[in-house]
Amino acid sequence: MHLVRAEPHALKPSSNTPPNTNVTFLQPITNQTPALPKHRDTMRRRLVLAWSVACMGFLLLTGCKVGPNFLRPKPPPISPEYAEATAPETAIYEDLRYWWAALNDPTLNSLIAEACRQNLDLREAYYRVVVSRARLGVVRADRLPHVHATAEYAYRDFAENASQFISSSAGNRGFNFNSMGFDSRWEIDLFGKIARAIESAAADLNAEVENYRDLKVILLAEVASTYTQLRLAQERIEIAQRNLAAQQATLSVVRERHKSGLVSPLDVAQAESNVYITAATIPALQQLETVASNQLAFLLGRTPDAGFRERLAVGRIPNTPESLGVGLPADLLARRPDIRRAELEVTSASALIGVAVAEKYPQISILGTISVDAKDVGMWFDPGSLAHSIGPSFRWNIINFNQLNNVIEGRSAEFQIAILNYQRTVLAAVQEVEDGLVAFHRQGQRAVELQRAIGATKRAVSSGQVRYESGLIGFQPLLDSQRELLFAEDTYANSRAETLLGIIRVYKALGGGWNSCCCVEVAANEVPAQDVNPPTELVPEPLPKPQEPSSNTPVDNLNGQAFRLPPLAPTVGSMANGWIVRLPAAGSEIQHANGRPSPAASPGMTQKVLIVAGQLPVSPRYR
Repeated sequence: MHLVRAEPHALKPSSNTPPNTNVTFLQPITNQTPALPKHRDTMRRRLVLAWSVACMGFLLLTGCKVGPNFLRPKPPPISPEYAEATAPETAIYEDLRYWWAALNDPTLNSLIAEACRQNLDLREAYYRVVVSRARLGVVRADRLPHVHATAEYAYRDFAENASQFISSSAGNRGFNFNSMGFDSRWEIDLFGKIARAIESAAADLNAEVENYRDLKVILLAEVASTYTQLRLAQERIEIAQRNLAAQQATLSVVRERHKSGLVSPLDVAQAESNVYITAATIPALQQLETVASNQLAFLLGRTPDAGFRERLAVGRIPNTPESLGVGLPADLLARRPDIRRAELEVTSASALIGVAVAEKYPQISILGTISVDAKDVGMWFDPGSLAHSIGPSFRWNIINFNQLNNVIEGRSAEFQIAILNYQRTVLAAVQEVEDGLVAFHRQGQRAVELQRAIGATKRAVSSGQVRYESGLIGFQPLLDSQRELLFAEDTYANSRAETLLGIIRVYKALGGGWNSCCCVEVAANEVPAQDVNPPTELVPEPLPKPQEPSSNTPVDNLNGQAFRLPPLAPTVGSMANGWIVRLPAAGSEIQHANGRPSPAASPGMTQKVLIVAGQLPVSPRYR
């Protein structure tokens, strides 16, 4: 039996129908819902869209960031002053941007300039900055909607047993389906998961920038130290050769006296032994010279060819500055790039805790699609082929078997490790300054005494030579005096080098040179006439102005010139994309070619400086 519904219909009267008679037809009841009027369907769509926009705006405005907010870690207890520093050294806060210029060695200046342009470790550190910057861009993109283009074609043929579920005539169940459109997803950062991830990635980028600067500090110190070792080996070779010549002259005198029967064969044997021992030290010193030369070539990113060895011809150990300005231990927190890097690692670890905590909260996204669907491609432009949808998506990780809690615990432990590493880095920095100061002071005192000993030993050798040739003394006192002279001169050269190495260690421990362009030339004739075209430059994103420093913090350590950053620096002596300026007397300013003033020059710097487009920005933070 079929249920029917009676509906009245006004029909035209026929011949068999009496006038004024209403006829009622019976129609089967169907499950089809009557179509809504067009204006009511439009209102419903607008209502859904309005609710979606309202919810999205509410979530954006009321969103928060879970997890701990970063607080600067407390440094370990450090003394207010250096134990090995004198009062004048503590009172002076020296600008160490170009600390190597105080050594007054043009060859060292050119080596440092070449190392900054060609050192492979420094280039690798630069590309690590590029990688971190790209990662930050990837994370930042999560804040924005992700839109994907889609296109689909399919031929669909339903099974015969499923024909009762589809509206198709028998034997015509298959059809073509063509679709093209866009789908999007926008995750609402309700609990700060994306914000914390961006905070961590930005801290990682800044840490890589500080790592680049720290490598520059280490590179400058390594070049200067290796150069000092090279000059020490050359000076020791010169000392040995000079004493060898004097001992050979004495051996000739002893042999003549032996031929005359004035001395015994023992004197000849002792004189010969003295000559042979001194001659044996020269090959070992030449080996040290070659090793130092090879190490310098490696630091400069090149091979030690004949031209390079000729460039490092015999020279003297650079002069040692008479005084230093080290400031206070607290100044290291702003001076040292490795300390700033350790602090940024704490920042990143703190933000990652927030990322882990946000996983415990719901994730809400706005989904939307728009497409044209039709049986034939030609029907895509028909208004009836347009399809779209928009609405929220909800996801909540409820059952995870304590997995999220363990992740949070691990992130918290990594945060504590980062704090301990920061404190250890601060203590190590103070220790390095103290070790450098004690080497500078004690070796300086030792050098003064050794210089006096050399003078006394020279007088003893001269007097002994005369008295021996006159037959007033035996050969043993003269032999002892010659040995003591060689030892005193060799030890004095080592002491001078150790004093200079102590100063270099102090400069390195104070973070000297991290904010320098470190491209110092020796003479204008070394610059090639033609410019070298560098590769395409990678320009960092704009940097905000750094925070105003406090009254007791030197401005030069927080702000400075920002330079463009090419992937590969120009070759030696290139003036591509840079400026040649001459640093005048200390305390004055210089003007770049673009009219911007540069920081004041360091004391004693009168040589040319090549500011090459190859340095990381000096500004302390990316945001």
